[in-house]
Amino acid sequence: DLRADLLRWRKEAPGLAILERDLKTLLASWFDIGFLELSRITWNSPAALLEKLIAYEAVHAIQSWEDLKRRLASDRRCFAFFHPGMPDEPLIFVEVALVNGIAGNVDALIESSEDDLGVDEKAPKADTAIFYSISNAQAGLAGISFGDFLIKRVVAELQRDLPQLKQFSTLSPIPAL
Repeated sequence: DLRADLLRWRKEAPGLAILERDLKTLLASWFDIGFLELSRITWNSPAALLEKLIAYEAVHAIQSWEDLKRRLASDRRCFAFFHPGMPDEPLIFVEVALVNGIAGNVDALIESSEDDLGVDEKAPKADTAIFYSISNAQAGLAGISFGDFLIKRVVAELQRDLPQLKQFSTLSPIPAL
């Protein structure tokens, strides 16, 4: 939180840049990828954690509890990295859609899941995992890279649990020109 504050104040107090860089170096070592724990988040995860997903989603805002439930359906996956020192706070999380073939429209992908049963009926038929949203959850860890490691770990987990998956893709928003 201290580093998040320093990042917000950096324009008004440029003299704090040295402290901010030192904190970034310290946090990068404390939050080394080797210490992080990968966890799957489901609709059955604690409500406090689900509320944090809604609050921290930075790419495709979660509009409601129903929207969140759809994103955690059986043909979807959500994974997050946690640090043992902050077990109730996700550091970064990724949302994945399990589909057939590469999707070309992220909006349709987000809105398409209709599974409310909580039973893995669609996932075993999917041949593709599409990573459609990745969000850093802790402002003070900005610039400390977890995303590549998260995606690699999730791919390994999905390959282990769903060996029929043959394609892995990302759909990232293109910045406005």
